[in-house]
Amino acid sequence: MKRKRLRYISLLLFFIFAINLYLPCFFAPVEAIPLFDSSASAASFHDIAGHWAEKGIIAWTTRELVGGYPDGTFRPDSPITRAEYVTLVNRVIGYSAMVDTAAGQVNSPATYRDVAATDWYADEVAKAAAVGYLGGYPDGTVKPQNPITRQEVAAV
Repeated sequence: MKRKRLRYISLLLFFIFAINLYLPCFFAPVEAIPLFDSSASAASFHDIAGHWAEKGIIAWTTRELVGGYPDGTFRPDSPITRAEYVTLVNRVIGYSAMVDTAAGQVNSPATYRDVAATDWYADEVAKAAAVGYLGGYPDGTVKPQNPITRQEVAAV
């Protein structure tokens, strides 16, 4: 009898856990931005028409996660640079401050020798360094123009 009672209590606890795990999903607010926005078209980048990632690129562009290059291209088959990846991670997660939480100080964009304060990615690199997911290399560089490797992505 005691064993049967223990089994019922275990099942009850399991179902309570499962319900608590999935219940917030039913009441989560729906995003205001659709996955595919008809106002953003493939014409915004003249090199993504017919590309396998076209819908995803347009969705990311609509959410202002990615932007493209000044010449109107997106270059979907080019490797992503370290600076572009850091920018994407910052935007996806929502990092916006360059304050080092451990030290309580504002990080300078010129923390690394190869990042000038005038570079487009200087603030993004400073944010990543402040949060702590970008450490750079032992020689004081971050090599922002180098393509990012899979190992580096895994480390982030």
